Amino acid sequence: MARRRFAPRADALEGRALLATLTVTSAAASGDGSLRAAIERADLDPARDTIVFAPSLRGQTIRLDGSPLAIDSSLSIQGPGSGSLRISGEGLGGVFTLSGGAADVSISGLSISGGRANQGGGIQSQAGRLELNDVVLAGNQATDGGALAQLGGTLIVRRSVFLNNRAEGQDARGGAIYLGPSTTAEIARSQFVGNKASAEGTARGGAIAAQAGVTLSVSDSRFAENRAAGATNSLGGAIDGAPAAEFPGPGAGRIALTNTTFAGNAADSRDGRGGTSFGGALAAQGFAVSVSGGSFAGNLARGGDAGSTGGGRGDGIGGAIYAAPLAEAVDLVITNATFAGNAAVGGAGGAEGGSGQGGALVTFQPTTITDSSFLGNRAEGGTASGTGSVAGFADGGAIQDHASTTITRSLLLGNLARGGNGTGGANGGAGQGGAIADSGSLSLNQTRVLLNAALGGSGTVGGDAYGGGISTSNFGNATTLTDSLVSGNQALGGGGGPPPPPRPGGGGGGGGGPPPPPPPRRRPRSGRGHRRLHRHDPAGPLARRRQPGVDRR
Repeated sequence: MARRRFAPRADALEGRALLATLTVTSAAASGDGSLRAAIERADLDPARDTIVFAPSLRGQTIRLDGSPLAIDSSLSIQGPGSGSLRISGEGLGGVFTLSGGAADVSISGLSISGGRANQGGGIQSQAGRLELNDVVLAGNQATDGGALAQLGGTLIVRRSVFLNNRAEGQDARGGAIYLGPSTTAEIARSQFVGNKASAEGTARGGAIAAQAGVTLSVSDSRFAENRAAGATNSLGGAIDGAPAAEFPGPGAGRIALTNTTFAGNAADSRDGRGGTSFGGALAAQGFAVSVSGGSFAGNLARGGDAGSTGGGRGDGIGGAIYAAPLAEAVDLVITNATFAGNAAVGGAGGAEGGSGQGGALVTFQPTTITDSSFLGNRAEGGTASGTGSVAGFADGGAIQDHASTTITRSLLLGNLARGGNGTGGANGGAGQGGAIADSGSLSLNQTRVLLNAALGGSGTVGGDAYGGGISTSNFGNATTLTDSLVSGNQALGGGGGPPPPPRPGGGGGGGGGPPPPPPPRRRPRSGRGHRRLHRHDPAGPLARRRQPGVDRR
């Protein structure tokens, strides 16, 4: 029996919208053949049309006149390559705006620059889904999201570059990208370089700022030389996750970093007004954080100086990462990562120097670290000047732990906690925990703590030093070492004062027996650089600042 051939019925295609391909032939801001005209025509078609560009437009720039390109329906814009065609806002307005009616939008092969808006200088998106592939966003500016603001929905970024974008304002969020509440964002094989959030108040996320409830995944990407610089507070030189207490949202978010490098980023409040800085690469409050592979090198959290009027100065907290929970329990998991040459530095003060806490990491949430290295990180107290002044303390050359931290098969080598120096009659600051300063509970398994140092600062009275390798200030919780080595560490008081008595976890061997009892608590002499730790406040860092009297000596 012969097989019957299938013949499609003509009426089966009736009523179906045919996808259109529209070609841009003009570099003009508007008019026949322009990109604007193609977008307007595509918006009339409910189907997902495609816009392409004539070969004659290669190497040209489409210069807008202050009116952004408005996309109100699903659309694919396919450029000839990010190095071949540029769309510029000319500093007059935004470049693209995507409304909630744009369910699915993709943009590829373009460079977007010169955009200026309140949110999303290059792209402001309320689209259900926005995908960028081979897109360069450079030199755009806004208050939230210098290059891009994704206000809900899903953002996917692949093989793209965010270069020298800026978020500026009284408060500023996301030098490159701002992610609104409940947004899901996936970023892969992309670069963020030289982006900045700059504010008179609080600056969040030199490259990316995420609000509460955001899920952010970053893989195989690079963040370099991004900066958050706020006069009051600076959070997340590269990435910041904002707490729900400050920006109401749906609760805890998640940040997952895979095989991603962070180099030379800074949360830096150096403008003479004493601001405090958190997380040179990443600051996360109310976010579960995972780091798998990758490296953090040369990142900085630096507190602001007191300025010409003296008095207040800022703390530098978490040279690479600052992580703290809020109402919901969240954790921090670090696997197979390297932290090298990061620094937390306190600002210089007249009456008092700022503290440097956690050269690589400050954590207030349950933390697990496995197969990772902490090399040459440092916490440094800020200097102080004048009779009776006290330089800032330093706490945790690599790690400052306030929760429950377990470290397995890892190396902490050559880290430093150094109290600030006092000049002009000021006293030196204390240095504590050359590798780890623990005020929670700490467990080390098959881990080496080698050649770290805690140094007191110099001054009229030298600063104290405690725990060249590990210092613990919460004797109610256990510090457990299993198959681990603590060796070659040292704790040296600063010039001007005698060296302090040894403390648990200082230089020396593996500490097989129980630690000796703590020395009796004493009131430090003026200028001994006593510790005043930054304690996490569920209301967030803006509820500043410290609890007095937590120097457990």
